[in-house]
Amino acid sequence: MYFVSNRPGGLGGYDIWKSTLKDDGYWDVPKNLGPEINTAYDEHTPFIHPDGKTLYFSSDGWPGLGNKDIFLSRLEGSGHWGKPENMGYPINTFNEETGLIVTPDGTEGLFSSNLKGDLAIWTFIGLKCLKIKNHFPLLT
Repeated sequence: MYFVSNRPGGLGGYDIWKSTLKDDGYWDVPKNLGPEINTAYDEHTPFIHPDGKTLYFSSDGWPGLGNKDIFLSRLEGSGHWGKPENMGYPINTFNEETGLIVTPDGTEGLFSSNLKGDLAIWTFIGLKCLKIKNHFPLLT
């Protein structure tokens, strides 16, 4: 399980942590993903792809286009996370983008953005994100 917390032992405001469910039904001690992923600022909305090797998350600490951008990092053979890659435009904008989830085949996804002033859910189709559509505003 990947989650966000500002618990002691982190690197910044909110960090991404991982805990694994053990055979006895208890969770192991959470481990901070470290400076490969976390910054002195805030990381949010971790999503581990079904491939188990691709982590999507939002951050306002890594270089980006706006308030929070969506990044991806791939688990390398060494067991370390690769340098986070900004998903770029048109997914990321000068506003806040968070909460990306991707289908198992990687061809479609959903994320939230406040591009038009209100937080809304957007979709993309295709790895190049050629088509982005606002499906519906989030209800508050």
